[in-house]
Amino acid sequence: MNFKQIEIRNFQACKSLDIEFGKHTYIVGENGVGKTTVLDAIKWVLFGKDSENKTQFDIRYTEEDEDGNVIVNEEDVSVLLTLEDKGELRAFSRVLKGSLASCSIDGVPYKVSDYSAIVGKLVESEERFKLLTDPLYFFTLNWKDQRELLMNFFPTPSDEIIFASGEFSEDFKSKIKKLTAEQIILSNRELVKTLTKKRSETEGQIKLLNTYISDDTSDLESCEKERTELQAKIASFKQRIDSANDENEAISKAKRVISDSDFAIEQIKLGAESRRDNTIRQLESERQTLKAENARLAALYKSMNVVDTKCPTCKRDYSVSEVAALTEEVSKSKQTVVESGKKVNYKIKEVEKTLADPDSLFSYTAAEKERIAEYEKAKEEQALFKDAKTIDIHELVKERETLAERLEEVNKILLRKDLIMENIEKKKNANALLLQIISQLETAENLTNEALDFINARTKIVADAVNKSFKTIKISLTEKQKNGTVVDTFEIKQHGVPYSAINTGHRLRIGIELIEFLKEKLDIEAPIMFDDAERYDKRLLKSIECQTILAMFKDETKFTVIKED
Repeated sequence: MNFKQIEIRNFQACKSLDIEFGKHTYIVGENGVGKTTVLDAIKWVLFGKDSENKTQFDIRYTEEDEDGNVIVNEEDVSVLLTLEDKGELRAFSRVLKGSLASCSIDGVPYKVSDYSAIVGKLVESEERFKLLTDPLYFFTLNWKDQRELLMNFFPTPSDEIIFASGEFSEDFKSKIKKLTAEQIILSNRELVKTLTKKRSETEGQIKLLNTYISDDTSDLESCEKERTELQAKIASFKQRIDSANDENEAISKAKRVISDSDFAIEQIKLGAESRRDNTIRQLESERQTLKAENARLAALYKSMNVVDTKCPTCKRDYSVSEVAALTEEVSKSKQTVVESGKKVNYKIKEVEKTLADPDSLFSYTAAEKERIAEYEKAKEEQALFKDAKTIDIHELVKERETLAERLEEVNKILLRKDLIMENIEKKKNANALLLQIISQLETAENLTNEALDFINARTKIVADAVNKSFKTIKISLTEKQKNGTVVDTFEIKQHGVPYSAINTGHRLRIGIELIEFLKEKLDIEAPIMFDDAERYDKRLLKSIECQTILAMFKDETKFTVIKED
């Protein structure tokens, strides 16, 4: 597709303009003379938009009167573009009458929707038109859209081709038939999380089971034998203790009389001491009571030293005679208190005298004295057994008890034998499960790594095919993260320099190279058009092989069209 001619009427900065396009057409002039208008007119006649992709813009021609007032031309706005497509000349027209637009092709009117469909067939879509005509448009797209657009021209290599580029397990080859590599990675990552959690739980279970069986496992091997030995030892100690008890019984019988006599005498003595102690306690209580009474009397005597001169009821003053009577009465009472105090003090001294010699309170009754004499006589008769010693069986009993305690422990272990064996079996199962989980983890991780290798190999094959399609640029399609994950990316480099760091001239070179690639893949010819072409090297502009329409700024220059074939 090549542009041949355009006729512009009452459009933006152009009142009336006809341009015949050559292979290279340069629209030159200073700002405001209508250079951009030509590019806008091409976009508008084809798509109903300006060069900035706007549908709403100041479309009508304006001019100023003698007073500088802006006058909008209300005449019809029209653009007629004649182009050659596959050897056939076609004329596309768009006219704006008032607020209504009409379209025609080769003089035949069309609905706007039908017109747009026919225009779209020239370059497949408006988007494709921009990609093929504007060398910088591609880079305005999101990197994901750039990547998708380019990848559409490169088929995904078959699994066999990818397998041939590396080493892959049969398990992975089988799974890749059902799932994509990306799905394998996602599913295995979830599986790894699940298995890792299960592994931790199983290891915790094994640790807990170890606490149950670590001490008992070794005991189980000798518990039965130890129980038999313990039972025999305990029986032997019982015989020894029984024999010692018999010997001690004989001695005890001989000593029992002496012992009983000593006990009986001691009980009589304790009875006498108890009577003495009771008497002492009674005397102590009496002394305390007497002292309390003495203190009461002293306090009472002291309180009598003051005679109240007022009636306690009506608070009137007593007369002299009343006071004298009261004084005499108090004096008599004081004397009574003094006499009582003397009696109490005498009793206190008698009690304290008795308490000073407590042994005087100890005595036996006549009956007690008689019984003591009988016990003493019996002791003399059994004096032959006084030095005889009984066999000490304490250590024997203690050792037997120790053996019995151990036997109880052994019996408890044997009673828990089934539980211990159950825990041992659980541990065996848990260990087997742990080995299985570890194996599954290794398999999942290996499959994930193989999937990553598969993606890398696939991407490399595609990337190699992509980069073979270009002369000066290299394109990165993926990026490997620190965790080994491969993510999609899209970065264009020219001679190792990223596009973001390249100057405008080289960016244009890259854009032109991409357009050439797209034209070859789509088998579509279209002119290259862009504004501000003065920014680029003229040699670069002249090197563009396809048709070009370039708007270039030149100071103090009127609207000029330069056509080169």
